Amino acid sequence: MSELNVLNASYFWWSFNLSSKNPLSTTFVNKMVDILALLDLDRDENELSPNSLSFSIAQKKILNEYFGRKESYFVKASFFLSESFQSFLDFVTAIFRLFQILFFFITMKKNKIKYNILLFTFIDGTDRDEKDPYFGNLKDLIGKEDSNRFVGYLYYLYRPFFKMSKILKEEKPPHNYVYSYLKIQDYLWCFIQIIRAFFFKVKKVHFSYNNKPILLEKLIRETMLSEISKGLIENLLIFRAFKRLSIDKSLERIIYPFENKSLEKLLLLGLSPNIKKIGYQHSSITPRHLSFLLSKTEILKTPLPDKIITLGGITEKWLTEKGNFPMNKVSQGVALRSFSRDKYLMKKSFKPDSAKLLFVFSSGLNEIIRTVDFLKGISNSHRFIYKFKFHVNFPIDLLGQEIQDWIHKKVHFISNETLINEFEWADIMVYISSTAVLESLICNLPVIRLDIDKFNSNPLLNQKPPLFREVKSHKDFIQTISEISYLSDNEKKSMALKSKKFAELYMVPKENFNLEMFS
Repeated sequence: MSELNVLNASYFWWSFNLSSKNPLSTTFVNKMVDILALLDLDRDENELSPNSLSFSIAQKKILNEYFGRKESYFVKASFFLSESFQSFLDFVTAIFRLFQILFFFITMKKNKIKYNILLFTFIDGTDRDEKDPYFGNLKDLIGKEDSNRFVGYLYYLYRPFFKMSKILKEEKPPHNYVYSYLKIQDYLWCFIQIIRAFFFKVKKVHFSYNNKPILLEKLIRETMLSEISKGLIENLLIFRAFKRLSIDKSLERIIYPFENKSLEKLLLLGLSPNIKKIGYQHSSITPRHLSFLLSKTEILKTPLPDKIITLGGITEKWLTEKGNFPMNKVSQGVALRSFSRDKYLMKKSFKPDSAKLLFVFSSGLNEIIRTVDFLKGISNSHRFIYKFKFHVNFPIDLLGQEIQDWIHKKVHFISNETLINEFEWADIMVYISSTAVLESLICNLPVIRLDIDKFNSNPLLNQKPPLFREVKSHKDFIQTISEISYLSDNEKKSMALKSKKFAELYMVPKENFNLEMFS
């Protein structure tokens, strides 16, 4: 993927989410991993029948060619018809989504206040609670220390637009939406780009496995066409919107949540060189976030902000040493998102067979499904008390009915409380991938990570603070709960101090904020 990004670097290529390499943003990575996993089975090729597997057409074509199987006329015809029909659906969906954006935002007037600094933020369903979920109270902090400049928010609304816009009803208008800067000609331009996507030729890379070529271009093209209706138009319109925004001569600085996503690259390419761009790395990082791992040649081609502020020293080190980000662009900041840093919980011993286990989910439906599958293997003889805390973007309603039924039957509580209140209730926090692990360590709550993900999704970045445990099997899970339950007060205190020290290196306390960080 890094080589693909180097060869194809352009605003049009960056507008596809597959260029970000993040398995949470694109299906390409997962589909490629599934292909390699199948080849790693090391079974006789005649035992594998790709056409009978629940793979996409591109995956089936790649496997057929890898094993030297000739596709029959019927198979070729069915592939062609399926691909053609899917392309038609993607095109129609893309046009519909384009009109959705046009009709919702075209009547919205731009904020006439001439801002010097804009915080570009996302309205994605997360409760703002008088503070931005990405920047905390950064707007007020900057305004307090630099009263000569006007600071405002620039909002990116996720769908459904009307529902998301209601989240801002408590905030003082006018609301500054990024898509409100667009004009009719921008939508016409985007329509042309949609058509262009069907004919865009990717510069190829050669990839082989076990000394046999794998024709990546088939999967690349399939992914690109699927993204026409899932992200492409939004990214392209961001490019045009920030070009329009750059006309404002009073604007000096844009600060945005840095995840190195495709949308961000289009933001950077659209902005004038005269406007300073600052990316704030606002949350934890995991090795799964491939968008933060760039090759030395890829980094030279990738649009980057003028400055990247991390939430602590550990992610700063990860970006520069593992991700090859330039040291002169990356600097340590503070954790702006609010949480109860001073809440040290005096956790008592508990009976291992009736442990209160808090499961925190944050990165997708798959981690919920994997967790449920794992818990199904726990014997009923263990009387663990389960409480699930879902992320606002991945509620229980989005799960399949069978999973929902199991949760309603086996999980004792569904959390509606704040995280700190749940920490007070729990004996142990359990997770697969969540920033909450750091908050748990700060508050002296032991954590167990279920190492059952397809990728390494642990935000601790291979570090192992004393209150952290990691398990793969049911036996280890049960044994670890027992071990934690019998820790003495002195052991817990010693482990808590070391764990908190680690967590505060990862997420530097906001009290260390100074304006120079974001200047």
